[in-house]
Amino acid sequence: MRIVCPNCSAAYDVPDALLRGRRTVRCAACSREWSLTDATPPEPESLFRPEPPPAEEVLEGTAEEAPRNRLAAPGSEEGRREGIPREAIARAIAMDRLQNAPPPRRGGLGLLIAWVLSFVVLGALAWSAYDWRIEVMNAWPPSIRLYTLLGLA
Repeated sequence: MRIVCPNCSAAYDVPDALLRGRRTVRCAACSREWSLTDATPPEPESLFRPEPPPAEEVLEGTAEEAPRNRLAAPGSEEGRREGIPREAIARAIAMDRLQNAPPPRRGGLGLLIAWVLSFVVLGALAWSAYDWRIEVMNAWPPSIRLYTLLGLA
């Protein structure tokens, strides 16, 4: 089935087996999440394409149970015999893992400390350039132009 993001109109071809039931999907282009009830219906030309064999067993179980699923391994012999493409199996496993993944961690105390230290170092460099401007101009004569431009010479 072809679904289209209602926000940025990015289109995705998703196997029908992955779209059973109420699903929330996230657009890879704009990161907006929407439920499949909001998804755009399939294009008319896709209605005339022959349907691939059903891939019902691909969605069975969770990511933790995937090794026990007989179609879990991309390119497994069972999947090829059933006529399920490797990409569909790999996509189903990836989608399952993405849905069960924890949200990304944001900043924290370490990031705040890094920002503060960065500003302290930059401030110390700026103060040093101002306080030792005479020594800097004597050691590096091209800096006289910069200090003159800033009105510090």
